[in-house]
Amino acid sequence: MSCVLAALAVAIAAVTSIAAPRFEFDADGSFALFQVSDVQDRGKLSDRSAAVLRAALAAAKPQLVILTGDNVDSGSNERKAFAGAMEPLVAIFEETKTPFCVTFGNHDSERKGTNYLSRQEQYDWLKARGGKLFVDHDVPELTGVGSGMVELFVPGAEKPSVRLFPMDSGDYSSGGYDGCHADQIAWYERVAADGVPHLWFQHIIVPDANDTGLFRAAKEGEKGVKMRVRGEDVMAVPAEGVLGELKEHTCPPGWGAYRDKEHTVDGRTLYDAWRVNGRMVGAYFGHDHMNTFDGVDENGIRLGATKALTVNSYNDGDPGLRLFVVHPDGTFETEHATEKHPFPVPENGKPYRPAAPQPLPRAAPAEPVAPDPFPPLASFAPAAPEKGGLFRPGLLEELRGFRRVVPGPVQALANKNGVVAEPENPFFGNGLHSCGEVFPVMVDREPTEAAQWSRFARSWESGDVYRYRGQVFAAKDGAVRFGEKMWDFTTVKLDGKTVFESRVYETANCSEAIPVKAGWHEIEIVFENENGRAGAAWPEYVDKGVPTGPGFGLAKDASKDSTDPADYTFPADIGDGSLFRVPVEGEPIRVTGVRRNGDGVQIDLAFENLPADAEVYAHFGDESVHIGTVNACEKGTASLSAKPRSASPSAELRVFAWMSGANLIWWSDFLKP
Repeated sequence: MSCVLAALAVAIAAVTSIAAPRFEFDADGSFALFQVSDVQDRGKLSDRSAAVLRAALAAAKPQLVILTGDNVDSGSNERKAFAGAMEPLVAIFEETKTPFCVTFGNHDSERKGTNYLSRQEQYDWLKARGGKLFVDHDVPELTGVGSGMVELFVPGAEKPSVRLFPMDSGDYSSGGYDGCHADQIAWYERVAADGVPHLWFQHIIVPDANDTGLFRAAKEGEKGVKMRVRGEDVMAVPAEGVLGELKEHTCPPGWGAYRDKEHTVDGRTLYDAWRVNGRMVGAYFGHDHMNTFDGVDENGIRLGATKALTVNSYNDGDPGLRLFVVHPDGTFETEHATEKHPFPVPENGKPYRPAAPQPLPRAAPAEPVAPDPFPPLASFAPAAPEKGGLFRPGLLEELRGFRRVVPGPVQALANKNGVVAEPENPFFGNGLHSCGEVFPVMVDREPTEAAQWSRFARSWESGDVYRYRGQVFAAKDGAVRFGEKMWDFTTVKLDGKTVFESRVYETANCSEAIPVKAGWHEIEIVFENENGRAGAAWPEYVDKGVPTGPGFGLAKDASKDSTDPADYTFPADIGDGSLFRVPVEGEPIRVTGVRRNGDGVQIDLAFENLPADAEVYAHFGDESVHIGTVNACEKGTASLSAKPRSASPSAELRVFAWMSGANLIWWSDFLKP
């Protein structure tokens, strides 16, 4: 055993139970702490990073430093390298007598094996080396290492006034970044239920930061960062009232993994848990090295990014850290120190403290947008369509009244553990993606025309599962055969029975001939992405001007065992959700009267077993006008006035209602005032 390994083994073996210190507010009612993130030592702490840290410690004299991950770079968790990487950092805390605690990021244990230290071994080494300065906040039964809390007390008090939650946000999940797991969220909900205000610190940012008003699309002349905000790729900038800078796109976990069973409690994400609790006063993240934004989103949640201390990994040339000055009521001030902009050293010898800022404004909620209207549908009658056969485009034209807003084929998006989440692309779109990924079926339109549907598409993420459910019709007794060439996996169920399953990706495959009886059949088709890119893999159609390749089809002749795409027909949806529509019984909204009212109209509605709150719109020709909200009810009526902004009341008038809580949309017939 080498000297380094021997010393490391002795240090870890020497770990003893050291009581966590009691942290108290100063006489002026303040407690100062640093968040230091992304040190990313490559064998040795850089002199520049060390200088920034030393200068900040000397100026602000914090009572605690929280290391929020990527404490070492990939490979520096090697047994022979780790001690050399972390020793200079711990030595600085020792010199300044500064307590510190630690949690981890994606790089800390990126390399695994007998030659590399696990997160637990790193934690134990730091605990042994740090001695009384190391704050052992870890709750061993929780996922990850370095997940727990630190409590701050008013002198003499028995109950804490403020809590700090440093949490391990993991490394990778389903091919993307990880996040806090269900057990961590459940533990937090229990501990924080007593209403004590608290701050949250973890490495990987939550995806909600991109969708809750912290960022907006750049205006003309503004320089933004290409990023996905509210489901759209835009050049993003911080919204009005958000402090600091957005210098790089955020890198959260994918929505699929973030919302799966492993990362939620009864469907609640970490962000949901913060909202329900209501006493989380700020959550701050590392991971994205150059960002320093800090703002309150439209739900009242304060989220911020802390600049990296690294100069070894990518950076903007100005390494830094974040100071927090917390008060017993949970309010706090925060400010960055960087190499180019260090904290000033007060002449009176007192620690540097930032001036108390005005409260940050809260981002305004996004204005509601009327859903894209679907084309009208005839009344439902379960009779044979004129042209029989499975997968006939527009097969369920006979459906009227309610229908799924997740129209048809995409019934639900789930991660691979099978927990259903809200679908992020509710259309059988053509799948134009910047990553070159494609959806499993092609759109029956010319490429230029199909491009208009691309706004509904999003790239598949590792672990995504697309589940298409609906009804199909067989005109006569016979057999069907399915064929596919997909990245990655395909499963088909007919009337609840699995009739085809392919776990071989990028290789054409087909089912056996499957007997079917004439009539309607329930069908479910599942496409699963294991890792990386996903979608259709038949390349022959790329050269034919079709923007996507068809990856899943129905054999023209079920008796022919073939994987040639020429032998298959492919389900096509023009983008209106006409494929695999799902009927919903009854018509809980009826128009009972419509009449002119000045330069507008008055519309009388009746409701029976309305399943969810309904946003009601009047549709004059091509113009939609929001005219009211109706609460879910067993029975009720409403009389709503509608006035077009530009069209004449004599234009074609219909009423539609959008029920987001039930994923439903309803259209009336054409109305004549």
